[in-house]
Amino acid sequence: MRGDIGGAAGVAAVTRAIAQLKPPINLRTLIPLVENMPGCNSMKPGEKLILMDGSIVQLRRSDVAGQLVLADALYYCNHFKPRVVLSVGSSSPWLVETIRTQFAVAFTLLDSLWTRVQEAAYHSGDRVVRLPLRKIHRERMFNDGDHVIGSDDTV
Repeated sequence: MRGDIGGAAGVAAVTRAIAQLKPPINLRTLIPLVENMPGCNSMKPGEKLILMDGSIVQLRRSDVAGQLVLADALYYCNHFKPRVVLSVGSSSPWLVETIRTQFAVAFTLLDSLWTRVQEAAYHSGDRVVRLPLRKIHRERMFNDGDHVIGSDDTV
């Protein structure tokens, strides 16, 4: 999508605004960009891809390029040893379908971070849901979608 730069542009603008405020924090912003073009070298459903962490993913649908790029970006950000990682983006259609409504999604295992996200959402009027979801939701999400085969499998 030629005009699909809203998320990246928003993150760049927020990063610049934070830098101008000069808060006493170490902020790193990663904006993973990719050109998704048709062609003879494009990935096709059924093909396998090795991610940066060595995981092997089998592509079942061709509309998941964003999630694959995000997975590599999140892995790459670990090189900076962050205390907090904030991933900003639009929810993918399968996630919205699974949750059955439109929420901002926060993925955290830290109760303290989740509390801060909830407080911010309350003050901004946003609706937010916490991931990871319970087992029943995970099963529904990955029932017909892409999945990680495992780093022990061969490509």
